[in-house]
Amino acid sequence: MRLDYRYAGRSTVAETAAGTTIGLATNLGREATYFRGAVGRTLVLREGLATLSDVVRSDFKYRPRDREAFRAYLARREATFLAGLGARSESARGELGRLTARLAELDRDRALRRAPFERARRAYVSFAVHDAVERDLLIDPVISVHPDRLCFEAFSRDQSAYAFLSLGYEAFSRIEEFECGTTNVDFSPTMRTHVERLRSTRATSLVIGASGITSVSGLAASSAPSPFGSASPSILDERKIDLPDGWFSGFLNVHGLLSMGLTRVRLDPSELYDLVRILDARKARSSPRALRFELVPGEPVRIVLEPWERVLTCRRVYEGEKPATIRVWGRDRLRTLARAIPWSRDVEVLLAGDGLPFVVRLDLDGEGSLTLALSGWTDNDWVSGDARFDLLTRRVSVDAPSLTKVHDALRSVRVATDDALATELELPRERVRSALSILCQAGRAMVDAGTFRHRYRDLFFEPFDVKRALALATELETQSSAAAAVGKAIHAADEVRIIAHRPVASGYKVSGNAWSDEGVRVRPQIHVDHEGAIVEASCTCAKGKKHGLTHGPCAHVLSLRLAHMKRIERTSDA
Repeated sequence: MRLDYRYAGRSTVAETAAGTTIGLATNLGREATYFRGAVGRTLVLREGLATLSDVVRSDFKYRPRDREAFRAYLARREATFLAGLGARSESARGELGRLTARLAELDRDRALRRAPFERARRAYVSFAVHDAVERDLLIDPVISVHPDRLCFEAFSRDQSAYAFLSLGYEAFSRIEEFECGTTNVDFSPTMRTHVERLRSTRATSLVIGASGITSVSGLAASSAPSPFGSASPSILDERKIDLPDGWFSGFLNVHGLLSMGLTRVRLDPSELYDLVRILDARKARSSPRALRFELVPGEPVRIVLEPWERVLTCRRVYEGEKPATIRVWGRDRLRTLARAIPWSRDVEVLLAGDGLPFVVRLDLDGEGSLTLALSGWTDNDWVSGDARFDLLTRRVSVDAPSLTKVHDALRSVRVATDDALATELELPRERVRSALSILCQAGRAMVDAGTFRHRYRDLFFEPFDVKRALALATELETQSSAAAAVGKAIHAADEVRIIAHRPVASGYKVSGNAWSDEGVRVRPQIHVDHEGAIVEASCTCAKGKKHGLTHGPCAHVLSLRLAHMKRIERTSDA
């Protein structure tokens, strides 16, 4: 899929006698969206934007080193050695040594003459890589203006990290005007350099509009009315970026994770800083390279860095109901948070289970939050990885009128809980939850990673089409994962049974049995909390025993989930 960017200007920072103005240029191809306000604490905004930029440009996937030059060197050495073996006389060997020394001298002279050219070539390559290539390959952040806050979203270059920067309007000393909507903002490497120059000693304003800084002088985001004027700006920057396959589904996978019942661990910012400092100072040469969270109710949280078995004993106690030991991978990606840690007053880690994605949320001194959602490991990324947790999100049948009602209501208020929407629309809560899940799947909504409320966020340019959204949901249920198609077939053939429904302190556990490919009965089980979110899932099939949920839920767990949803639909008229 190709994404078109059309900017009337470039994002930049302007210095005037009155203070500093940050101008973020918006994509003209999207709906008219703008914001203008005076920043209360400049450094919080600076570090938040800088951290977002660090995440966008990060790439922690392993790539083998290019050894072409080394292989060429070995080939030359081998040729010289073979030539020496072929020289039978003393005079021939002496002549070979003289010619080799002369060749080395000529090589040194050539390198000296070419030095200015090589410096210019390196400068050009640096420009091409750090500006032109990044400008053409990196996907600009998605920004949403809401009635209560600004939300920035972006994936890392390797697609394994999702960053969500939320700035509440309490972070601004004065808000002049804004228009709710969703757009992209130009955030080039040059803009990052400008952001670094922000200082707390100067009054700072934030402008989000069609032309960045020039928006202040009368350029509009579109022909729609805007506080920036009504002139249609000329397009100064137009580019087309080919999105990775399934890029939009990456947002859905994050939504699926946030919709699960996650284990919550609270840390002090200094403890996260110590963890990042250790990762910066030491590099593990052998496996395992995991973080092991040892959680005992009422006792301090222990974080163990493997393979060194370095233990960090935290000040906060674990408030969960049962002990657990959870190991997560891809810990080096936490280093992208280094700049924001000093400006946070609280840290919350959300764990899904062994080898599964985890979330780190920083409270930016009560004025906003920065959330980093990391996939299970770097290669198992959000876009193309096997772990698809959207398959476990709540799903009962939703008809077109109900989906349209939920869409229109969420778009009207921009942010709401599923309970509030259910009450307002007089619809069953499970149906509203399923409708919200479909809207997230269709790119029309999101889960606020800071408050876990649903927000309206439109990733697409065209108007909402309820028939297309329902067709897309049906298609993704079967085509996004082989396990989803098999699970749906098992349920349709009535080959799954619910054999137990046991209440527990945190919700209830549903056990069942289903036919496997080996022709034997397996025992899937899901643990559902009081809010209907999946806390745990397991199965006795081969995939469940070997991988757990690290490669996504197996077909038997999905079929049990469908059977459970059908029971809820029948008993509660959802």
